[in-house]
Amino acid sequence: MVFSLRGGKVKISVILPTNRPLGPMYALNGLSKQTFPQEDFELIIVDDYPEDRSGVITDTSELLGLEKVSVLKSKGNYWRSNRLISNARNTGLIHAKGELVAFLDDYCWIRPRWLEEHWKTYRRKAYTMIGAMQAVKYIPHRVDSLDELPPLDIDKEGWKSRIDLMDWITEDQKERANQLETYGSKDTRGQKPKRNCGGGWFYTCNASAPLEKIIEVNGFDEQFDTCSEEDIDLGLRLERAGCKFFYRPEPDCTVYHMDHREVDREMKKLPKRYVEVTYEELRRRGAVESNLDEVQLVLKEKYGTRFDGSWGLHERNYRNRGPANVVNGKRIFDLRGERRKLRNA
Repeated sequence: MVFSLRGGKVKISVILPTNRPLGPMYALNGLSKQTFPQEDFELIIVDDYPEDRSGVITDTSELLGLEKVSVLKSKGNYWRSNRLISNARNTGLIHAKGELVAFLDDYCWIRPRWLEEHWKTYRRKAYTMIGAMQAVKYIPHRVDSLDELPPLDIDKEGWKSRIDLMDWITEDQKERANQLETYGSKDTRGQKPKRNCGGGWFYTCNASAPLEKIIEVNGFDEQFDTCSEEDIDLGLRLERAGCKFFYRPEPDCTVYHMDHREVDREMKKLPKRYVEVTYEELRRRGAVESNLDEVQLVLKEKYGTRFDGSWGLHERNYRNRGPANVVNGKRIFDLRGERRKLRNA
């Protein structure tokens, strides 16, 4: 079901997937204060929280003066997973009307010029923009100012942002890191992002790309929902399709991402749709495929890759060079086709 305040042509579509208790509320507040004209952007929230919050979200959006907000539920999924983030973002992409798509996570706070800077980078530079991310402490209520969000002391808190986690430690991880260049990205994970960077830095807590290019590569590869790094994969495929990436670390371009481990610990107590197993457990069974009641993990033996999981899928997609979401020669998801169906409905 789709709940919407107002439609119409826009320049930017902001897509925000969420399944956490206060997920979209921080973004609503930040987006209501943007210098970018309200009539020129839309917010698409794909809300997979167990309870229906569409009424609360739309009422809050109206109170904040947001003009174009849609609340969706994720479409049906093909792959067995308890983490359907690619599926959710592809749902948003089906409905997106903007020339540019900006991706944002839940539990994030942004400055008023955030959308304006994404748009300027795209229009002036013809670049796909990747913004910085700053880890901040979790605040369980509405946030009106950056002063309310103390930065995390990473050493003391033991929590690192995704950028920091790119500095691999073990030899095995270093070997994996070097593969990014092989898969078509100009940067490896052992390097800091820079103004002209590669698609391997495309983290969707703070990134934007032209909608038409995303359609060209057929959106997010939903098989990555069985592991992770669906955003890196999209970045690598966009780069192979000709996109250039521009990393912007200025404060106006930064997303302030709360540490939501406390929330996630509580959510882990909720019933799961599929049993979560490990690669090692599957190997001990002598299996290449998970059971039907289990998350559908990808072992390296399945595609003849060097690694299990996301790195194996990166390698497979680099070898195939075709559109994402193709299984045995058949598309399990066709972004352009789904958008056409929606227009003709």
